Formats: sequence, C-alpha cells, structure tokens
Amino acid sequence: DQYQKVYGHTQALGTLGMIFASMVCSLFIDNNYRLAGLFTAIAYGIAAVFSLFLSETKLPQKNKCSPFNSFRDSLRQVFRTKGLLGVILCGAFFGEVTHTVTVFLNQLQYIRCGWGNSMISLAYILGTLAELSSACSERLTRRIGEKHSGILLLMVSASACVIMIFSLNGWISLGCILAMGFSSALFTPLLSALENRLITIDDRATALSVSSLLTDSIAMLISLLMGRAAEHSLPFAMAVGAGTTLIALVLYACAQPSGAKTYRRASET
Repeated sequence: DQYQKVYGHTQALGTLGMIFASMVCSLFIDNNYRLAGLFTAIAYGIAAVFSLFLSETKLPQKNKCSPFNSFRDSLRQVFRTKGLLGVILCGAFFGEVTHTVTVFLNQLQYIRCGWGNSMISLAYILGTLAELSSACSERLTRRIGEKHSGILLLMVSASACVIMIFSLNGWISLGCILAMGFSSALFTPLLSALENRLITIDDRATALSVSSLLTDSIAMLISLLMGRAAEHSLPFAMAVGAGTTLIALVLYACAQPSGAKTYRRASET
C-alpha cells in the first residue's frame, strides 16, 4: 500500500548515487579509464552481494507454470486489465519525451538562447538535483489526489514544451526544463504505483518485465520521432513533445479512475 512512497524514496536515492558517482569521476578518475573500469567492477560487485539478500516477490505456487506460459499470461493481462495498457502507454510517451528534452534537447535549447558551456553545466546540475523531488511524490498525491496530481504534472510538462517553442531566454528555458524534471520525478512513482496495483497475477516479476518490454519498445519509437523532429527544427521537436505529453495526459485520465478507487480502499485499510 506504500509502493509510491517507497519507490519515490528509492528513485531519490538512485539520483544521489548518480551525483556521488559523478563527483568521484570528476575528482579522482578524470581520463583514467582503467581506474574507471576498476571502480565500475567494484560497484557492480557490491550490488551483486546486496542482491543475495533480496526476498522473493511472488507468492509460492503449487503448480509452477513454464516461463513461456507465465509470459503469455502476463501479456494477456496487459490487454485484459482495464486501464493497464493505458498506463503503460502513458509512461512510455511521457517518460521518453521528458528524457529526450531534459537530457538531449535542453542543451540545444540553451545554445539557441546564447548560453555557453559554464551555464549549461550549471543547468545540468540543477536539473539533476530536481530529480531528488521524487521523494515527495506520495505526499503530493495524498494532498491533492491521485488523478489531480497526475493531470497537473502532465499539464506542467506540456506547458513547458509549448513555452520553449517560442522562448529565446535562457532563464525561462531553464525554468521549463526544471519544471519538466520536477514533474517527471514526481509523476514516475505515482504511475508505477498505479501500474503495480493493476497487476494482479502471482508472477509479478514476469508481469512487470512484460510491462517494461512494452514501455521500452514504444519509447524507442517516440525517441526516433523526437529525433527526426529535432532534425527539422528545435521548436518543431518541442511541439511534438507537447503533443505527445497531451496524449499521455488523455491516456492517464482514461486509465486512472479504476486505480483511484483501489487507492482509496488501500489508504482506508
């Protein structure tokens, strides 16, 4: 019942880990790729040790089905469960637009506004720090509701893309990029919690893997679309991003009501 809160904190800790790794790289590694390889091996080794203490996520089954049947059942649930496919599509559309704009197109936008490397570096640091706000996702949802908070965050991102179509001011563009970063950090745990509640089969690991597979496949298409749009012009790419985010908003609004009822029951319990 506290999936959104836990996932929000987990995502924030992941961001802190990335910041720590970036500091280590800047202070100690620089261009020493052999040392970078050693540090990477050490980090992966520690992660492998921690994984030994993970607990099983699915209930024990008396009649275990084959991996193929488990995959087939999970795929069926995506199309049979009301709202689940919409949630997956919403996450793929919004996630890829936000990733493309805040990681790749933002630099082109800053250059378009006349900023140099030092200001772009500062903007990157601020954008990374914005991702720490994921820890507040559950608090926002509890305050204004699951449906309203999701729609609000998607509207903020779409509006930011629209503003950057016309803006040639670096600080306004930075505000838009940060708004998208905050929205993504706050929305991702919310959407993951909704998806988690809609998955009801015992083999949750396979179901979530199928969901991830569909999300990544759709995200690749969105990435290609945004890339082709950026080749035409940066404002056109921002317009495509705004339109795609609005589609994600419609998908979320259509898929969310059944999840909202479950959310209230879980909260009351």
